[in-house]
Amino acid sequence: SRELTTDEGMRLIDEIAAAHGVTNTTIAIAWLLRHPAKFQPIIGTMNLGRLRDCVQATEINLTRQEWYDIYLAAGNQLP
Repeated sequence: SRELTTDEGMRLIDEIAAAHGVTNTTIAIAWLLRHPAKFQPIIGTMNLGRLRDCVQATEINLTRQEWYDIYLAAGNQLP
C-alpha cells in the first residue's frame, strides 16, 4: 500500500467523520482513545464547541478498518 498525502489523509478523516455524523476533531480524538498505547488526550481549548466535539469522541466506536485506515494514512506501516 502507498502512503497518503496530508490532503488525502484529511479527506479520509472527513469522510469517516461524515459517516458518523461528527466533526473531524471528534474522529481524531476517538482514534487516540482507541490506540493500544492508551493515550490520554490533553485538550487545550476553552472553546465550548471544540470541547463538545472532544467529549463526543467517547461515544464513537470506530471500526477496526476505520482505525487502521487512519493509522496508515498517517504514514505508519503494519508490521
